Amino acid sequence: MHKVYIVDYLRTPVVKMGGNLASFKEQDLAAAVLKALPLEETSEKIDEVIMGVSRQTSIPSNAARYAALEAGLDDTIPAYTVQRMSASGLQAIASAYAKLASGSMKQIVAGGMESASNMPVEILDARYKFDETTTYVYHPVEAQVQGAQPEDKYGKLTYEAINQKIASEFGVTPEEEQAYCTNSAAKFAASELAPKLVSFEVRQKKTMITVDRDEPAGQPGASARPADAAGAMILVSDASAAEVTPQAEILAIVTEAGDPTGAGFIADRSLAKVLAKAAISWSDLDQIEVFELTPAQAVATVKALQKQAGDVDVTAKVNPYGGALAYGNAFGAAGAVELQTLVEGLKKTSGVYGLLVCPLEGGQVMSLVVKNL
Repeated sequence: MHKVYIVDYLRTPVVKMGGNLASFKEQDLAAAVLKALPLEETSEKIDEVIMGVSRQTSIPSNAARYAALEAGLDDTIPAYTVQRMSASGLQAIASAYAKLASGSMKQIVAGGMESASNMPVEILDARYKFDETTTYVYHPVEAQVQGAQPEDKYGKLTYEAINQKIASEFGVTPEEEQAYCTNSAAKFAASELAPKLVSFEVRQKKTMITVDRDEPAGQPGASARPADAAGAMILVSDASAAEVTPQAEILAIVTEAGDPTGAGFIADRSLAKVLAKAAISWSDLDQIEVFELTPAQAVATVKALQKQAGDVDVTAKVNPYGGALAYGNAFGAAGAVELQTLVEGLKKTSGVYGLLVCPLEGGQVMSLVVKNL
């Protein structure tokens, strides 16, 4: 097995749905990131581009390939798109990790993208009947969570129902949920982290504005508000690491699943497994990033973290710069955004080990451990 390193990374700002990035489709956001990544010296060595997107449209039919071509990458570099709901970006990175660790490839660009603003409304059966009686119209965000599991087995789920089920199962009170959301927003507002961002010039009425920072998403409700963003990173194996300067090493990635209506979003058994694979303990961790899909899930995950950590106090290490409940859920880009925040946070504090926990619709969780170099 080869070691896998993060060489560089870049992302767009995270902006709420319908906000200042609404005029850019997911492939445009991704193309801007891929074009701005420092690939000048390594573009001929990139083996592949892998990008995640949660709600891909048919135009383009392969958003990763489209974005790579739009960004001006050599057309001999293959690209493909993956989908794992709100962990799609992290799955793209995991797919790249597997290829690099196995030795089948040496350098890959991987990440995620999403334009919640441009998710199309779905009209079912319109091919056969499209008139005033057509009623099968679905909001794309609502349809995404409802369609993540068989309705006849688990019911017609919503984020509200999932949040309530998690709160009931893990004893999370409304007061705890509200306090967590308030704290996440406060940490985000006070954050001094300087993420590596690509900026956008956007026309707003008669003037041009520069979008160059993450923006607050507003009150989250039962889930993080939908947002627009894209992010990517250059990943290499140790077979080519001598030619570049690695920023961090990915030590382990684990995926677990459970009940899609509640407990599966926590899957705390994955935590011990990913730390064991990384050969570290709870006391070694300097920062923990928890993707905040819903308030109850976030609170329950922190409780699960602390329960497993035992006497080691880890709560203060969780999301020191705020989370998705404060700035929004960019779905397919979320995992890539969270991982970049983790690496940047470790750089800022000279920390060594970081843990990322990313739940996703359908009752699954991806966990990753990274080492700052």
